[in-house]
Order: sequence, then C-alpha cells, then structure tokens
Amino acid sequence: MQSLVAAAFIERTPEGARFAFDSGWECRICILADDLFRVLFVPPDGLREPRTWMVAPGGIDVPWEGRNRLDVSAFERPPFDLEAGEQATVLQTTALRAEVRLRPFGVDWSIPGKAPLPPTVRPGRTSGTVARTPSATTWRDYPGIAISASVTRPAR
Repeated sequence: MQSLVAAAFIERTPEGARFAFDSGWECRICILADDLFRVLFVPPDGLREPRTWMVAPGGIDVPWEGRNRLDVSAFERPPFDLEAGEQATVLQTTALRAEVRLRPFGVDWSIPGKAPLPPTVRPGRTSGTVARTPSATTWRDYPGIAISASVTRPAR
C-alpha cells in the first residue's frame, strides 16, 4: 500500500484534468457527462489492465473484450469549468462539482448550490490518500449522480 499525500496540477485536458504525485503515480479526472466524473489513479508503470468493462457509455453494453480504458470518446463529455489554484483545483459542470485538494490530496464532491456529497477520495489515516484496491462507488441517495473512483495496482 502506498500513500498518495501531495499532488501537483499538471494540465487541463479535453475531458478533465491530470494530477501528478512525487511517487510517479498520476490521477486523471474525466468528465464523462454532466453528472458523471471518473477518477482514475495510474501507477508509474501504467495500467495493469488496459481494457475495462465498467460504465457502459450511452447504455450500450461493453463488448466482450472490453474497451480501451482511456478512451472516453463514446461519452457525452460536456463543457466544464476549471479553476486551478495553489491549494486546490475545481472542476464543475452544471450538475456536479469536484474540488481537488492538492495537500493532502483529496476530492470533495458537491452538487452546485447544494450540500456536499459523502466523501470518496479523502485523506487516509496517514494524512494521505491511500491507493488500496480497485473500487467503484455509486450513491443511490442522489438520483442522477454517479461517481466512480478506481485505483489500479501495478503488475507484480
């Protein structure tokens, strides 16, 4: 297990933003739809599994062989606002807002104009975000909002 304590904003991308950690890990936040963001942690050696079967775009089932994990072309990818600061970077659509804290690294989610959502990627007991196992979380308490966070371990 490796703690991901501090990140730096690297760049805005057409689909979201990239963040880098001193350890070589990278966090990519992709805005797939107004109410669907994907958080992907990429280890220094790249993704162990380049294919995915998660989150079928447009409600169309994913092919048996999966699809390229980094390909987001089948998703809506709406326009979004991005504000990069020294302490945090904010990505926002009309339906969802992510405030990415850089030190300690974490993501705080909210619906614009409403209360924050439950925590997903937040500081662990060691004051850093902990990369443990692949995970995906969807909150059913917030209709229309789906947030997925995944961490992929490097091959052994």
